Amino acid sequence: MKNFSVTMLNSMAGRDFEQSLDQHVKWGLTHLDIKDSVFGKGVIDLSDTEAIRAAQMISSRDLSVYCMSTQLFHDDVEIGEVAFRNE
Repeated sequence: MKNFSVTMLNSMAGRDFEQSLDQHVKWGLTHLDIKDSVFGKGVIDLSDTEAIRAAQMISSRDLSVYCMSTQLFHDDVEIGEVAFRNE
């Protein structure tokens, strides 16, 4: 049997970032998918200071980030490159 890990969005464990990290630990999860609800912000809206603070909080719980989910653009891909660049 191969080893596997479950990962989930941080906000699925709660809206408060610190509490969501603690919940991940309680559930025995070790990998995070960071997207939103990080100090009330989305991952792409964090300042450098907030990102460093979040990383320290994650590391102090022996958690790791599997990926950071972002929304590159809000519209469907079908509307084309021009719309993407304008956004």
